[in-house]
Amino acid sequence: MTPAYIGFAKDSCCYTGSNRRNPRSPYGPYYLYSWSEEPINPEVTVMLVKDEERNLYALVNYACHPVTLGSKELRMSKDYPKYAVELIKDVMKTTVIFVNGCCGNINPNWIWDKSYEKTSPKRVYPRELKPRIEESRRIGLMVGHQL
Repeated sequence: MTPAYIGFAKDSCCYTGSNRRNPRSPYGPYYLYSWSEEPINPEVTVMLVKDEERNLYALVNYACHPVTLGSKELRMSKDYPKYAVELIKDVMKTTVIFVNGCCGNINPNWIWDKSYEKTSPKRVYPRELKPRIEESRRIGLMVGHQL
């Protein structure tokens, strides 16, 4: 136990998460894809703690499943939080812990989704790993830039 200063901040990151379930989908109510009409929690929240020795610690919370690499990727991954944490760590010179918020039905808003189509198209993303990693990086940097 040591004295510390605590602060909180939040900002909106409304383009990185998207509701993934549409009860009116012609493919069935549990068909996963991006459904931009339904609610999400766009807030990126951070708690900053500074101890007496001026060490800074950040706890970052964002509600979105870290599944940017796709459902077929079975290797361990830090996914988009890796890139958000690295950015915050580099800019703020701090120790960062990332926690998932209540992400329920919130998936990343992939660049490959076509949520504007009324027929709720099947989710398709590249088979190659490199573009999926780049997408993970894009989403992570968007989340990290909110702080």
